[in-house]
Amino acid sequence: MLLKHLAILTVSLPLAACTIDKGDTDSASSSASTTDSATDSVGSASGSSTSDDPTVTPDTTSGDDPSSGTTEPTGESNDPCIDTPTVLTLDESSALGFSAAQLLDGKLGKRSTTLTFAGEPTVLSDDLKNKQLPLEVELRHDGGEVRFIDSSENPDYDDSGNESGFIDCSDRLEVDVAIDFVTKDKEFDEHRTGILVATTVERATLLLDLAPLQGSFDPATAYSDPEWVITQIDLAGTWQGTMAGGSVLNEVLVGGDGGFAGYGPLAGWGDAIDL
Repeated sequence: MLLKHLAILTVSLPLAACTIDKGDTDSASSSASTTDSATDSVGSASGSSTSDDPTVTPDTTSGDDPSSGTTEPTGESNDPCIDTPTVLTLDESSALGFSAAQLLDGKLGKRSTTLTFAGEPTVLSDDLKNKQLPLEVELRHDGGEVRFIDSSENPDYDDSGNESGFIDCSDRLEVDVAIDFVTKDKEFDEHRTGILVATTVERATLLLDLAPLQGSFDPATAYSDPEWVITQIDLAGTWQGTMAGGSVLNEVLVGGDGGFAGYGPLAGWGDAIDL
């Protein structure tokens, strides 16, 4: 029964991973696909976990010429990708053919929407099932850094431990942003910074850790079965055109050490955005 209950939680969410080859112009469905799949998994609630973090903060202490904005490639010998970041100005066009200013156009600002908790699994607290909370989400750019990431496969990568066999090294634009995620009665009162990731100008995604929560919502009360313990809670979002939506995701450990673990949507927010 534990495995059956956990089925809804086993959602893979490598946010910045893409499902296209480098150079594919129709990459909007790639960088955001994981966020959308999480949102879709919520189902009625709506209306990227990987061990390798593909986001990179440039190493400004490297020996490279600072005027170039390019730093040394990053990644250890057993990382699947070698990422080379180049710092750009807000209006500077990236190798993808668009600037951060163009990417952010229409995506920033405050949105009034709804946070809707899922109706499953059966051990989700009855007080939460399908519960709806008025929500305001505001995405901001407060002068955060802009980076173009040139990503290529690491020829020295040992994929013997890669059960999925999936490796994706896609060029992308990253923008350091701020986000407010606040429900009306402050069950969630989260004000965080994160990295907006895009491979096309139309679509961008974000995934960030919400722990510890600042609002009154207590993850320990989310499940009626005391053996279901939330060990991680994340915010996922996709911005596309005039739409924005995503999920609050949770990692759950069932049965303590040696038990089962699952990761997936606890609630959905905003617009339902297609893959």
